[in-house]
Amino acid sequence: MEKMTQKQIFALGLVAIEEKGINAYVAIEKYATQLKNNNIDTQKINSINATFASLASKGLVNKEKRVYKDKLVTYYVITEKGLANLNKEEENA
Repeated sequence: MEKMTQKQIFALGLVAIEEKGINAYVAIEKYATQLKNNNIDTQKINSINATFASLASKGLVNKEKRVYKDKLVTYYVITEKGLANLNKEEENA
């Protein structure tokens, strides 16, 4: 199991909820209040992307480039390893 911060656990949960993947813009549109409650800055796309990217570096999510509102953005999709880590975190909660 990968060691994760509370921000990473929360972000991984968001990725898991969005079956087809999530990007920072969608995260802000749908989960702004929850992001703020978990001390993730919703005023800066880079802050959210950095949290998602940290999960990718651990192999918990995959990154894919897709078009979103005429922009090419990074989507994050949970991996089997990510699901297993999330399940372990929930068991330990």
